[in-house]
Amino acid sequence: MYNLYISSLLLGSILTVSHSQSPNGNWVLTFFDDFDGTSVNTTNWSIANNQTQDGGHAIFVKDAISVANSNLVITTTANTYEYNNVTYNFTSGWIQTQNHFSQRNGRWEAYAKLPRANASCAWPAWWLLPEDEWLCWPMGGELDIFEMVSGFDYQHGNESNPVSIFSTYHYGYSCYKDASYNKYSVPYPNNTDPTAPIIDFANDYHIFGIEVNDTSMRWYVDNVTTFVLTPISQSDPNYVWGDSPYPPVSKLFGILNTAVATWGCDQPVNMKGWTEPAYMYVDWVKAYQFVPTCQDGIKNGEEL
Repeated sequence: MYNLYISSLLLGSILTVSHSQSPNGNWVLTFFDDFDGTSVNTTNWSIANNQTQDGGHAIFVKDAISVANSNLVITTTANTYEYNNVTYNFTSGWIQTQNHFSQRNGRWEAYAKLPRANASCAWPAWWLLPEDEWLCWPMGGELDIFEMVSGFDYQHGNESNPVSIFSTYHYGYSCYKDASYNKYSVPYPNNTDPTAPIIDFANDYHIFGIEVNDTSMRWYVDNVTTFVLTPISQSDPNYVWGDSPYPPVSKLFGILNTAVATWGCDQPVNMKGWTEPAYMYVDWVKAYQFVPTCQDGIKNGEEL
């Protein structure tokens, strides 16, 4: 279940990573897919078919997932689709590494270009969930590396502007009760600063990443830190039951998808922006783990 699947690089190769490189260890590539083929590598990914998501108008179908020009392409289309006597107004795509690859701590990155802003309520995301299925949501933690809801600019409150992305950590102490209450959700660019630059995430590719360990979660875009959260272990005297964010307790798998949101944008969905499909392009996905050097009794290769 937890085998490593790496294309084009030798297993266990030590990479030189310029950002956040530590003199006491190295980041080791544990997963890599550059979508350099004619279809999705099903050794690395599962493709959803006839799957739905809470809070979304779209149904995920395998035909919405393709590979072209060394990119994963997720196509979201306004069309009528019936499944189990339910009619959906949108189809879109979802792939995930569950049962193929997962890791508890480390770094996850995707190099992606997001759907156009006028595709009203398009909801692309790159996120992590726990591999252990007995952990009901959100008790195992949900790490949203990025989400974006097209059609509304969280930064400037202007629908004509490109939108901001936002990053979130969801956690909880019982099933289906989110203790974060969006306390740990941060938009980028900063929506509290009217002078912050506007970034059109549909115009070019950007690196969207997260670095996770037991004491820190760091979100970043193009290697610029956008959000840092310090989780608190339940053994910590400052830990507050039912409130304090705790670190993920399970290995995590990655998900790439585009939904059509029922929140954060005009409802019902403004169909004027859907005269053509919306696309998310992903050039590559990578994951790393940090391997410390032999010192202070820590064995080289010990998983963090």
